[in-house]
Amino acid sequence: MKKRDRTRGKDFSPGGVCVRHALPTDITIGQENQSRLGSRRRWEWDVSVNSTINGHKRRVDHMTSFEECVRFANEHIICSVATVDGDRPRVRMLGMWFADRDGFCFSTVKTKELYRQLGVNPRVELCFYAPPKQPLGQEGSTDIGKMMRVSGEATFLADANLKERLLSERPFLRANAENQVIFRVQNGEAWFWTSQDSGRESTIERIRF
Repeated sequence: MKKRDRTRGKDFSPGGVCVRHALPTDITIGQENQSRLGSRRRWEWDVSVNSTINGHKRRVDHMTSFEECVRFANEHIICSVATVDGDRPRVRMLGMWFADRDGFCFSTVKTKELYRQLGVNPRVELCFYAPPKQPLGQEGSTDIGKMMRVSGEATFLADANLKERLLSERPFLRANAENQVIFRVQNGEAWFWTSQDSGRESTIERIRF
C-alpha cells in the first residue's frame, strides 16, 4: 500500500474557498477501521471544488480528510436527522451510534415512522452541532457554534454480529431487541458551517464519503 505524509495548512483562493490539508501523519490508503473512533490513521479522498478567480470559475483538485468529520460526529452524537415523507420534510433528534470511514451508523425500531420513511426514500440529511463557547450576544459575540451537515443515503445493515455489538454497547435497547435495526448513512458529502459562512454556503468545501 502507498503511504503518504501530509502537512497541516490552510490555503485560501481568491474565490474564498478554503483548502484544508491533513495533520502530519502516516497514511495508509485503504486502512480498515479498528475501533469506534478509528485507528488514528487518516483516510483521504480526492475531492473537487469550484473557486472563482478574476471572475472565472476553475476546478481545484486536492486531497481532504474525512477523519475530521468522523471525529466531530463521534464527539457530538446527538444530531438532527431529516427524512422525506411524501412531499413533506420530517426531522427529529437521534443519538448516533458511531461514525467511521464507511459513514454514520444509527439504530431505530421497525415500528417507527423513521423506519418506514427510509424504506420508501433512503435520502437523508444529518446535522451535528457544537455550541459556542459563550452565549450569543455576550460581549458582542455573533458565534452560534459549529455545525456539520451531512447529505447521503441510508442503507439498512442485516449483520447479526453488528446487532449484537449494538445491544452490548447499548443494553437499554435489549427490551425491544427483535425490532432493532441498524442503518448507515453513506454515499454522500459532509461540510462544516459557522456564522462566518453565512450567505456563502455555495463556496464551502464538500467532503465526499
